[in-house]
Amino acid sequence: MKKKGIKEQSYNQRLHPQNKRRFFILAGAVLFFFASVTLTLAHTFSDSLANGLETEFWTLSQSIPGLYSFDDTQGSFAFAKTEMQNPGGLQNVSISLNLANLGGNITGDFSTQVSFSNAVLPNTSGSRWNQLSFALYFQDGSFSMLRRTTNENVIDVYSSIEGYVGQIASTATAGTFTFTRSGSTLSSYFNGVLRNTENNIAALAQIVVVLQNHNTNDFISVVCNDFSLTADSVLSHVCSDLDNDGVIDNWDNCPGTPEGSYVDKNGCRVTGLYTEEQMNQMVSSLLTWGDINGDKKIDLSEAIHALRVTSGVTEPAMK
Repeated sequence: MKKKGIKEQSYNQRLHPQNKRRFFILAGAVLFFFASVTLTLAHTFSDSLANGLETEFWTLSQSIPGLYSFDDTQGSFAFAKTEMQNPGGLQNVSISLNLANLGGNITGDFSTQVSFSNAVLPNTSGSRWNQLSFALYFQDGSFSMLRRTTNENVIDVYSSIEGYVGQIASTATAGTFTFTRSGSTLSSYFNGVLRNTENNIAALAQIVVVLQNHNTNDFISVVCNDFSLTADSVLSHVCSDLDNDGVIDNWDNCPGTPEGSYVDKNGCRVTGLYTEEQMNQMVSSLLTWGDINGDKKIDLSEAIHALRVTSGVTEPAMK
């Protein structure tokens, strides 16, 4: 007890009125700083595409139904040309991000990327323009796209502002396309290497991943994964709650909870206010420690006593 008193006295001495004022002024300044920083932090929507194509966020489309197959059951998203004949011209399959569900068009700085693997892009039919592209479309009609094409096997940038730029010879079957905008400067990268910069301040309106045949029946295919988009106005994917249990997915330790279940703060199923394990413990406690007077009945006071024993608050009553 003496040691405790000494500690309390020492604590109170350190926080005499002048020090208390200093403490609260400093604490207020720190809180204000972090609140200000929080307001300026960008948000990130990320999707590994490992759990299938979530239609809340993505729209799948192809120019001719059946011309391409798609598979989202293998921990990624795969496009492939089928045996159906191309009737001619440019044909494609794509996934487009639903920006409307993520805060709408983006007017300021942003960064977005997507990775691909197992790309098969032959030009056996003679076309130079079979391609995989990561494309941005802006509200003013401008666009910019990073491409892996069969045109002399290159990575390049095709832009409505700059034309065809940033070409490098490449037969890459895997890599990462990235766009960033800072101020008015839009930059494009392949595997972290800068390919092009241009000025574009228009609102970003659409982000699309496209696999395209150019007047060919070549069996092109690709696997896509690890998409992300970061901007101040973006609603983070962390806010999604796929099993509708009230616990957002990034904090949910028990995804896929049955509809209508009660859950704890970790998203795990509970019975009433307690988990099933806790309920079993309480029932066992009631049976073991509840009937104090031996009348084979458990009244309220005995039930409370049993719960206090279970929680370690009190010792069991001797029967």
